[in-house]
Formats: sequence, structure tokens, C-alpha cells
Amino acid sequence: MRLPVSTKIILLFTLISLVTATVLTLFSDYSSQQAFLDWNQDHLDSIVLLKEQEINILFEKQAEIFQMIAENEEMRIAELFPYFGQEEEEQFLKEKTVVNALSSYTQSNFGFFELFLLDVETGKILLSTNESEVGKYRADKEFYRKGLEGLFISQFYYSFPLQNTAISFSIPIHDLQQQTIGVLVGRVDLQEIFEVMNEPAGLGQTGETYLVNVYNYLIASSKKETGNTVLITQPVYTEASKSCLQGKSGSGVYQNFEGKTVVGVYHWIPERNVCILAEMNEQEVLATVLYQRWMAFVIGGSIAFLMILLGFYFSAKLTKPLEILSKGAEIIGKGNLKHTIAITSQDEFGELSREFNTMAGNLAASRKQIEKDLEKKQLTEKSLRSFQVELEDRVEKRTEELSKANEKLEELDKMKDNFLNIVTHELRNPLVPIKLQLELLIDGDFGKLSKKQLDSLRMILRNEERLDTLTADMLDMTRMKTGKFKLFPTSVSLTSLVKNAVDEFTVLAALRSITLTADTQQLPMISADQIRITQVLSNLLTNAIKFTSEQGTIQIKAFEEKDNCVVQVTDSGLGISKENIEKLFEAFYQIETRVQRKTEGTGLGLAICKGIIEAHGGKIWAESEGEGKGSTFSFTLPKKMIIL
Repeated sequence: MRLPVSTKIILLFTLISLVTATVLTLFSDYSSQQAFLDWNQDHLDSIVLLKEQEINILFEKQAEIFQMIAENEEMRIAELFPYFGQEEEEQFLKEKTVVNALSSYTQSNFGFFELFLLDVETGKILLSTNESEVGKYRADKEFYRKGLEGLFISQFYYSFPLQNTAISFSIPIHDLQQQTIGVLVGRVDLQEIFEVMNEPAGLGQTGETYLVNVYNYLIASSKKETGNTVLITQPVYTEASKSCLQGKSGSGVYQNFEGKTVVGVYHWIPERNVCILAEMNEQEVLATVLYQRWMAFVIGGSIAFLMILLGFYFSAKLTKPLEILSKGAEIIGKGNLKHTIAITSQDEFGELSREFNTMAGNLAASRKQIEKDLEKKQLTEKSLRSFQVELEDRVEKRTEELSKANEKLEELDKMKDNFLNIVTHELRNPLVPIKLQLELLIDGDFGKLSKKQLDSLRMILRNEERLDTLTADMLDMTRMKTGKFKLFPTSVSLTSLVKNAVDEFTVLAALRSITLTADTQQLPMISADQIRITQVLSNLLTNAIKFTSEQGTIQIKAFEEKDNCVVQVTDSGLGISKENIEKLFEAFYQIETRVQRKTEGTGLGLAICKGIIEAHGGKIWAESEGEGKGSTFSFTLPKKMIIL
């Protein structure tokens, strides 16, 4: 069914108004209710924390007073007790002195309604402010056992003399030699705690705070009269008390011990073994929410009514120019590009009608231009096809030339490798007898030679050995390039190879005043070519010594890293620039430095090291922060080698 725009606008405004009113009402109701619950829980939590703090302060104050009484001079008379064998009259006077002192404390505003002394061995009451208690045994009481060890504060209990909740303090009494001679016990009424709990500030009309002991009984309540025996006989079994007596603190909405729904907060006081709760009736908490709910409904309804009225107004305002635009667009769409839409208002509709008229004029001009462009395009495509054919011919010819040049380069590279291989073999063959003859001459097998002759022969021998090393390196490079390089792996201790290399090069480093150190872990045995790995270590240490100045340092490390064993050689030498690092492992490449010009080298060492390590399935690389900042050469060997 096709609906007019006016109807759609009215329906849209009606829908928006209803949704807005509904969402506003629901959100306001939920947020208000949740906010008030949260605020009241925070408020009750503050009350609980304050009362908990006041209770702890009262207990600490009472404990300080009790310790002061225990440390009083009258309590330290060692001759107080009859089994010390003193005169009866003297004993009586001292007992009277102590009893008078204890009585003065009970009569003072200290909170104690009874104080008595227990015999340290029997637990018998020796002296008491309540004469009827003298002679009774209390060895089975917790305040006697715990009082021998130090200051003890009992749990809350019901006192029949007081007919109210009370607690007991106990502490050992020492003589002048700090020997325990008795236990002082004090019973305290909880009038001050009741006053703290009875403080109604911030609890409203239905609020209540109360204490529950570990046996689920009321100890003190802001709604129960002080001294009422109902307190200690009133059981409390609620979700809050159950959770609290498990040592937890929290808040929520739940049924209290009277069966009423309340908003409550509970805290466990571990020092007193009691739970303190603060609660308010849920209806009182949510009374303000009900009022706000009604106000939200009224405001939402008013907004909905206004939105519907606005819908009718805008519907009438918008539909007329839309009809004119629709009819004009239909005419232009049929091909009459000279038609103009007559809306003269200075709003978006007037601007849109002018844009339509401009668009129609532009379409007419564009149509003419398109026809001209189409003709040009056809001519261009014809030229492009001709150029494409010519370009393809040129590309094909150039490709053929590049292919021939590439074949020639490959042939030259092969000839170079063959030449190196032949030269290497041809050089090595005469070197062996030359070296042998030189050694025989130097050893004097052909007669005694002068010092000058010997020096000359030794120089020739050194150069022969260098030439032999060069041919060996070139032979290795040739084998690596042709894929004929072979490894002979055995079970090897990389730790031992590193230590042996350090031992071998320590003297050479010392000759140049360089400190060579090793930091190696006990690595697992690996499968590797021992001779080739030793060759890599020797090459790296030789380079490190060569490019490190006097008083420098070289450190070699060996450690495990995941599936690999890693070796690092770090020196404090000349360092390497970034552009040189990228070319270090290329054959015949040498870094141009002042030190390098004074030293010998072929530029094959690192390239051969790379070939050896990669043949073991490992990696080798170099790191440096730049020239003059030293360098680190590292390589890895897999714990389980895969020969490549």
C-alpha cells in the first residue's frame, strides 16, 4: 500500500513521540531506582563503617585501661598469695589492698562491673570484687587458658548478673622478676557499645543497626531495649547474616530476620567475631522513586502529545513543495530539459528547485558535449590500436635481445666458476712439495743456512701457507656454488668447541692487550661437522682480534634459544656501517678501514662461514650500532640438524 508523504510524517512523529516517552519513562524509572538503591547502600555502608570504627576504638580503649590495671603496683606484689608462707595478718592486709584497688576500678567510669584474680596453677579465684565468687574454679574457662598467654578478649555472652550482653578481658600478672603469678580477669558491660548501636542518625524511620554473634544470635540492636534478654535469645538466620558469618562483607536487597524486605549492608568484624548489619525498609528507600516514576510518565505523555502536533504541522508545511518537485522531476525525466520548477521560497525546497533547473540546463549542455567527446574517443581508440601493435613488436624484439644477453652472462658465470675450480686444483698440486722442500731447508736437512737465508725462507713459507689457505677457501666457495660442498656430521659438544677456541686465541688476544672472555651454558650434544664449526669460530675470533684495538674486549657467548643453539662473538672494535653489514657475507668483499689496509685477507672468510652455517640448517648475521661502536657476529645451529 502506497502511503502519502504527509501520512508518513505524521506516523513518524507519532512513533518518535511514543518511543521517546516510553524510553524516557523506563530509563528514568530504572536509573532512579538503581541510583537510590546504590546511594542508600553506600549510605548504610558509611554508617556500618563508622559504627565498626567506633566499636573497635571502644575495645582498644578498654584494652588499654585493662592493661593499665594489670600493670598497677598492687598487682605486682609477689607475696600476695598464701602459698608463699607469709603471716596471716600480713596476707589479709595485702589482699585487702588489692581488692580495694580493684573495687576502685569497678566504681570508676571504666566499664568494668567485676574484676578478679585467678591462681596461676589451679585457676581458682583468689580475690574478687564480688566476694561470692572467691574460691570458685575457673580453670576450664577460655579466659583463664588464654589469659596465661597474654591479653585475651572473649566473645560476646549474656551476663546474668547484668542481665545484659557482656565480654571478658584477661591478662597475666607478673611479679617484679617478671614471673607469672596470676591471671587478672575483668568483666565489662557493653553500655557504650549499645549507645553506639542506638545512634539513629541517617537511618530514617525504618532503619536499624544490630550485631550478630557467631551463634546467629542478636547481641545489640538499635531497636531493642538495652538489658532485654530477647537480644541474646533472638536467632538471626538471613542470607546476609549467613554470608557475613562466613567472613564476607557485602550489600543487597533481602529478607531480614523479621521477614521484611530491606536494603542492607553487612560487615564482618574479625577482631570481635561478630557481624554488624545496617538495614532500611525497601518501601522507605523507594518512596522517592515512585514519585519520580509518576513525574516521568506525565512529562513523557506531554512530550508525546507535542510531538504529534508538530507532526501535523510539518506534514502540511512539507508536502506541497514536495508535490511540485515531484511533478517537475517527472517532466524533466521524460526528456524535457527546458522545463523549470517554480518554487521561489528561500529555504531548502527553493534551493532544491533551483538546483533542479540548473541540473536540467547542465544535462542539455552535457548531452552536446558527450556527442563531441564520443567522436573524439573513436578517433583516439583507432590511434591507440595502431600504437599498441607497434609497441608489441618493440617489446618482443627487446625481450629477445635480453634473453640472449642473459644466456651470455650465465655462460660467462659458468666459465668463471670452471676457471676458479681449475686454478684452485692447479695451484694446490705444486704447493705441497714446495712447502715440504721449504720446511726441509729451514730444518737444515740440506746444510746449514745463514740467519738472513732462514728469514727469507720463512717469509716464503708464510706466503706459501697463505696461498694454500686462499686456494682452500676458493675451492670451498666453488663447491658451495656448484652444490658439491659436503659436511661430515658427528655428535659434537658446542660448549667444548667454544671453550677450545677461546683457549686457542687467548694468547693471541693477550699479545695485543685484548681481553677475551667466554660466557657459555652447558649446551646439549648436537649433530654437526666439528672441523667446519671450529673453522667458523676461528674465523670470527680472528676477525674480532684483527679489528679490535689494544685494551679492547671480546666476549663469546653460547646459549640455548628454543630449538637452536646460539653463539655470539661481541667485540669493542671499529664497528660496521649499515651499508657494509648488508654486503659482509658476499664473496671477496672487504670493509675499507685503516686497520684492514694493514692486515691480510681474501674477503672469503665470512662468505665461507655463511655457507657452512647454512649447510647445517642454521643462520649467521652481524649487528653493529655503527662505526666505532663495536660489532656482534651471531650464528645458530639447530639442535636437530637437517643437512641442506
